[in-house]
Amino acid sequence: MKKLISKILLALISTLTILNFHSDCPAQTAKDKAPSKIQRHSINADEVLIQKGFVNDFAEILDKQTKDKLEQTLSKFKSKAKIDFVIVTVKTIGEENPVDYSLRLANGWAIGATNPDKAGVLMFIAVESKRWHIQITRELEKALSNTEVRQLGELMVPLFREKRYGEGITKCVDAFIKVLKERRSKK
Repeated sequence: MKKLISKILLALISTLTILNFHSDCPAQTAKDKAPSKIQRHSINADEVLIQKGFVNDFAEILDKQTKDKLEQTLSKFKSKAKIDFVIVTVKTIGEENPVDYSLRLANGWAIGATNPDKAGVLMFIAVESKRWHIQITRELEKALSNTEVRQLGELMVPLFREKRYGEGITKCVDAFIKVLKERRSKK
């Protein structure tokens, strides 16, 4: 019961950034929803989505150079700032809510749990669902408001609209790192 309450509270406290990459897309109606031919990743993060490092590109949208650079940047950030920053891309989540999906991943992978103050960020992107969400741990909520997390995440959107996913993710990651370094150094 405590675990359920904790998850609910974390979901309520976490950022509520659920935005379409294309704000001009009309809402989909029930008759428009056809079964997807894309294999949907399981919503049970513990069973199917196995964390491979800081960059988990299950949607295969990042080239090797971008992946390697992000992995290096995030590894260095963790060693210096003691903050886990994990990126997850999937093709689609179907009708699943990206907040719930990313929260299950963050909890299932224990993002931030190995750090002394439990600081962690999970950037979740469902490419073909055109949804994203950024989860932060409670410790980081002291440094970043929900509005700031949303604004930082929105840096990706114009580049995502042009299918420049690697650039969008890198821009957002760099902005997050800069802000977190500044805020936590004042701690």
